[in-house]
Amino acid sequence: MNYDDFFADAIARLWHERRYRVFADLERIAGRFPHAVWHSPQGPKNVVIWCSNDYLGMGQHPKVIGAMIETATRMGTGAGGTRNIAGNNHPLVELERELADLHRKEAALVFTSGYISNETGISTLARQMPNCLILSDAWNHNSMIEGVRQAHCEKQIFRHNDMAHLEELLAAANPKYADHIAFVAAVGAQDDIRRVERYLVEGYTQWPDGKAFTTPPHEYGWLILIYSHPEDFFPAADVSIAHTSLRLLLHEDVISAKREAQQLSPEGQRLMNSIFQHQRDVFREKLLADLEKHSGEAIPVSPHDHLAGLKARVLLVHGEGDDVIPPSETEWLAKDLPKGRLQAALISRAISHVSLEQQPNWRDQVAVVHWIALMLGDADREYAPASLGMSSGSR
Repeated sequence: MNYDDFFADAIARLWHERRYRVFADLERIAGRFPHAVWHSPQGPKNVVIWCSNDYLGMGQHPKVIGAMIETATRMGTGAGGTRNIAGNNHPLVELERELADLHRKEAALVFTSGYISNETGISTLARQMPNCLILSDAWNHNSMIEGVRQAHCEKQIFRHNDMAHLEELLAAANPKYADHIAFVAAVGAQDDIRRVERYLVEGYTQWPDGKAFTTPPHEYGWLILIYSHPEDFFPAADVSIAHTSLRLLLHEDVISAKREAQQLSPEGQRLMNSIFQHQRDVFREKLLADLEKHSGEAIPVSPHDHLAGLKARVLLVHGEGDDVIPPSETEWLAKDLPKGRLQAALISRAISHVSLEQQPNWRDQVAVVHWIALMLGDADREYAPASLGMSSGSR
């Protein structure tokens, strides 16, 4: 066997399937968070990074940088190997003690990343528990999905943010678990996917009291609707190419998307050009008809009409400027909850698409802190059941 050819073919398939990943070459600028320099193929460009896990820019704080310099000067750099080989690095031991003290726990363990902590923590703990059943949100992060997969134990998947479905699965597994969800915290959640989809097409929806919400929807929304069913919008011969072009566009690779679209038929190119020119109205009638055609797909993943049996306390929070899942959905969701289940619902400009120009005022910030305090209070109650129902947000 020619191993070089084997791996070359594998890489070629990745290129052909548009799955070959090229990572951005970024140079962060200390003191200018979140600005950075992208060393692109066309040369250096100034960019803004919103996808970093260093949410508050603490990695660039002068005291943090100073502490790292002082430690490197005193101890050198690098651990010299894993803990099994080279032992614990003393600063990490001190950090773990600080974290344990902060969270009032006996001990803490630092991982190399949040992804690894989810993947390893879930799989390790679940493997030690006899007859373990894991119930996981359908839209959970891949790190959690991998942790569940590697646990090699029984699992059940509940509809995204649908706590009634979770309680059904718990009760079906063992009736004694029916009351073991202490509370639910949902961030940017939807009540009815069908209503969200119509907003993405029409740019209009309503609050429960009848007021209009007319913030223009993000283009991402209606593109996803076309991407989900390209066969309903493009000639049959163009579906595969259109699907690839749309995927590239959604990944913001416009140049490659346009290059792929050149292989379409004249009619397919006309439709894709309308997309490239942001002409949502060209597809409006077809999109509305498509939503009606596939409405059955939205019902099972919508909390609406599935919440009657919910027993856990619920906390809701939503960004005021959300233009993919409108904030009105949080009010609809609050309205659909069984009586007495809603602990708090907050719609805040402090939780929205990040903007360098607009900053939340102190009232907005205090409201968010109060919401978080309520959530942590629920989690910390001594009389709360041992297990918590948590799911990732919709955004």
